[in-house]
Amino acid sequence: MTSPLPGSPEDEKTSTPSGPKAEAGPGRSPAFWSRLVVSGRRRPFLAAGAGAVVVALLAAGIVLGSSLASAEADATGVGHGSTAAGEPASEASPASSATKATKAPAATKKPVASSPKPATPEAVPTYAVDPKPEPVLAVDCAGLVAQDLRVKVLGDSGTLSEGNGRPAREDGFAAEWQAGLLRCFWFGAGERASLEVELLPDAIDGFREFSNAGAGASGSAFLGADSRLDCTATTPTSVWSCRGGFTPAGHWVEFNFGGASAYAGEPPYALAGELGASIRGALDAAGPSRPRADTGDAPDCGRYDTAGLRKAVVSPDLAAPTADAFGITMTEVAWKRVGFGICHWTGPSAGGGLPGVTIGILPGGGWAVPEPAVFAAEHPTGDTELVAIAGVQAAVRTCYHDYGQCEIRASVDGDYVTVSTVTPTSSGRDAEADVMTAARFLIANLPE
Repeated sequence: MTSPLPGSPEDEKTSTPSGPKAEAGPGRSPAFWSRLVVSGRRRPFLAAGAGAVVVALLAAGIVLGSSLASAEADATGVGHGSTAAGEPASEASPASSATKATKAPAATKKPVASSPKPATPEAVPTYAVDPKPEPVLAVDCAGLVAQDLRVKVLGDSGTLSEGNGRPAREDGFAAEWQAGLLRCFWFGAGERASLEVELLPDAIDGFREFSNAGAGASGSAFLGADSRLDCTATTPTSVWSCRGGFTPAGHWVEFNFGGASAYAGEPPYALAGELGASIRGALDAAGPSRPRADTGDAPDCGRYDTAGLRKAVVSPDLAAPTADAFGITMTEVAWKRVGFGICHWTGPSAGGGLPGVTIGILPGGGWAVPEPAVFAAEHPTGDTELVAIAGVQAAVRTCYHDYGQCEIRASVDGDYVTVSTVTPTSSGRDAEADVMTAARFLIANLPE
């Protein structure tokens, strides 16, 4: 993993932490399981014995809500080593506050470049991408958990938040879809209870490796073999909750639910068993997963460096590329399954060179390159436009000029290729020209 470079301009340049380091061995403390399955984003957490913090939550009548990450926080962050993936599922998680809306900052202003842009001989830019693939499993969030179960957990049928907990990177989110990862999050009226379910098809081995890195999966009478379950009752210092994982129909499922006002008696193990039965029934009815184009591990980052990237971006001090190393969380297993890869070149900014170049490549993911107008509406602080690059079906450039950060998302022979650069704002160079130079070079030299 590489050291972080400046983070997303829309996240006030904060850097995301590096990815998880799995620690094998039994007997993990509850804190080990207090981190949910997927990260690179702010995760929702359910309380399970968080002391005074939870007391405060109970007094305020707040459920352990979700803190939804800005998708552009890491999607535009360049040169940092975050895997945007998380750590093992919570077994005793602390409480977190509900999401609070924040006003989007004003769009950044484009500076006047002291060096001219290079000529662009490409044709007029076009946008043409493949259709979105069908789901790997014939089930959605509404069909995964029966409504009567949601009412028991939440007090009502709940409000579904489908984008909650998604990876910060747009290409990472597309990689999850191609792998079949399904993520569902409901919160009840007044946000006093919540339910989260995550599913990765055909991933029993992934579940076992993930579970064995913590306390193991010795099985639960409520969920069957290849499962783990931990529930707590309401006490003066905690709210009732359950979190666990199991393998219905050969798939990997993680869940997490709880609330601040119900089940004042015994820990709700029986309710967790009912939830498991509902999910198992839905997956049995869905049938087998459809064939996937699994491509295995991402290619070696060194293959993108052999033809002189440093010279192309006038940054001879850039170090050799390093790859993000993905681990054992559900998101990381999904990314490895479809061959998603992230490579970083980093170096000093002395002499006006680029301190960072990052590329992401998702085989078969070109369908997910966003339409410029849609992306601009979702990321209003960036300067977004469709650009022309030889050999691509679509290329969308976004720049945050106040920070010298630019990114190009392109569909190249059906693959999703992302190229990100950082240009020092004091260098007098044109950040748009820098990212175009890097993108043209890399795309022209992609290995077969």
